Amino acid sequence: MAIRFTEANIRNMRKVKKNTTIGGLGYQRGIRLRLSPSGLKTWYFYFTFKGKKQNFKIGHWPTYSVEQVDKLVKQYREQIEEGTNPKLHRKRPKDALPWGTCNDLFDAYYLLLEMKQATSINDVKSTIKNNTSEIKNLLVKDIVRDDIDKILQTITNRNALTLAKKFRTIMHAAFNLAIGYKDFTPNKELGTKPNVDFGITHNVVSEISDKYKVTTTLNSNKRYLEMDEIGDLLNSPLIPPEHILRLKLLFSFGQRIIQVLHTPMSEINFDKRIWYWEQNRLKKDKDHLLPLTDLHIKLLKECYALCGSKGNWLFPKLNNPELDRTASYKTLSGHVRAYCKKTGVKRFTIGGDIRRTVKTHAIRLGIPKDIIDRIQHHIVSDTSEDVYNCHDYMDEKREALEVWCNELEKAFKPTNKPDISTDTFQKDLEASINAAE
Repeated sequence: MAIRFTEANIRNMRKVKKNTTIGGLGYQRGIRLRLSPSGLKTWYFYFTFKGKKQNFKIGHWPTYSVEQVDKLVKQYREQIEEGTNPKLHRKRPKDALPWGTCNDLFDAYYLLLEMKQATSINDVKSTIKNNTSEIKNLLVKDIVRDDIDKILQTITNRNALTLAKKFRTIMHAAFNLAIGYKDFTPNKELGTKPNVDFGITHNVVSEISDKYKVTTTLNSNKRYLEMDEIGDLLNSPLIPPEHILRLKLLFSFGQRIIQVLHTPMSEINFDKRIWYWEQNRLKKDKDHLLPLTDLHIKLLKECYALCGSKGNWLFPKLNNPELDRTASYKTLSGHVRAYCKKTGVKRFTIGGDIRRTVKTHAIRLGIPKDIIDRIQHHIVSDTSEDVYNCHDYMDEKREALEVWCNELEKAFKPTNKPDISTDTFQKDLEASINAAE
């Protein structure tokens, strides 16, 4: 099969069941386009040099347009006439950008995270720095599956399965950026992106995504708290009152810890009883809307009272007079670890284990899994959901949260402590937080 290559007819080519190669007509003879079942379109140049038929890959479409390939093949034919094998001495257009290294890609990825105001950027930088010494100076277009696989194997040999999963996720996101790099435009105040071309249209990390799922860790540590354990925790004198409030808030919502503890007050509408989460603060690239129950309103107001009901954040650093930074969740995590150690309670995390606890008990109470998934922002994405379903499920989520909060309040044993709004208790709380922070 042979055709005259144009951008339009290549764009209209559909996926094939098995690899198919299409040859060019006329002046495009020798140029071939290979179609793969995954939709990948790859340019090849076929030629004869010193009586021997040879070929090599030019690159992928649309990274290499028809016009660019025509120019390159013209240069290759001139090299053959001069007695030079183009397979060994390939040329690129004079105005082409230099090939980008992995270091260039990582710098661009950091810019992307800064644009999204990702709270994990320092963790990402540390993970990349500590594990990419062997590939950082390699060209991105030359990276193959084995390069990433080798790093992952080194990590798993240390039994650091969670780190292996994190590293694969970071690499997958970075290489996705490389694919659409031409359309990436960072904010001017953040700096300029590396002026390079990565030359890839296929994410090599996708080929190993299934192999490094951390199923072993998840299956062996499915920790969730029984209701009596929740009650003992939330009424323990070993944990300062302000951190008890934060734990109550985490249990009442079942959301990710960073999304709760790094909350700007602008997201909470007490009048409409709604908490609106913008997508730039969420793991999934989609806004999140939650109804607020009476318990939520009470807890949120008590938490905001910790900073004197002022400032931009629900949980600011109380030793920061401008209140322009959020408190670290590590302090809360440390109190929980100390509580588990002193009481002999099986250790649990304030992130995934609390979310698992909420989901487990919600399903036990008869709340449909579909609704609790939507409450926890675990939404299955498909064409029907993304395109045709416009229902916000607010009534269903409100009813489900009412059921869960009513059950949770049974674990809130009454205490003789004064109301949090009193001046005396307010001072005690602030002193306790200052010491903890």
